[in-house]
Amino acid sequence: EKSAIEGRNEYLERENTRLKSELHEEVKKREYAERESARNAPLTARVGKLAEENEMVKNESENLRSRVRRYEAESRHAASLELERDSLRSERDKYSIENGSLRAEVHQLRISANGLNEDHSILQNDLKAAKNLNEDLKDAIEKTKNTNMELNSRLEEVLRDHKEVELDLNRTKTANDKLREDQ
Repeated sequence: EKSAIEGRNEYLERENTRLKSELHEEVKKREYAERESARNAPLTARVGKLAEENEMVKNESENLRSRVRRYEAESRHAASLELERDSLRSERDKYSIENGSLRAEVHQLRISANGLNEDHSILQNDLKAAKNLNEDLKDAIEKTKNTNMELNSRLEEVLRDHKEVELDLNRTKTANDKLREDQ
């Protein structure tokens, strides 16, 4: 029986030594995990901050895209105003040709009238029509000038806004590149 008790004691001592060794290993693992956790805490905070910054950059990018779409719509509108201006120029040119033609016709009528009151009256009426047409032409030219000024003004605005959008896009790209480098 004494031998059995001694055997049991030896077994328990070995078991106690093994358990102490395991406990020591567990303590080492826990200390290592705590050191790693403490070491990774700034990185975890940095990841959170980068996620917030990334969200801000996404929002800013969407705002810039919205502005670009608005400027593109304004550019299309400016292009349609340019088409209208070109159409008015074409119309003005047509009236100029017609006016020249009417002047030639009035000249022929004057030559033909040569002292005839009836023909003279007809020529005066044609001259009035030519003057009215000339006034219409002047109005069309004035309208074209106003349209040109408005187009130029809008074009300058669109170009300014386009430059701002390009600058904002470049800043956003730089910020995104910096974020990628930081990650």
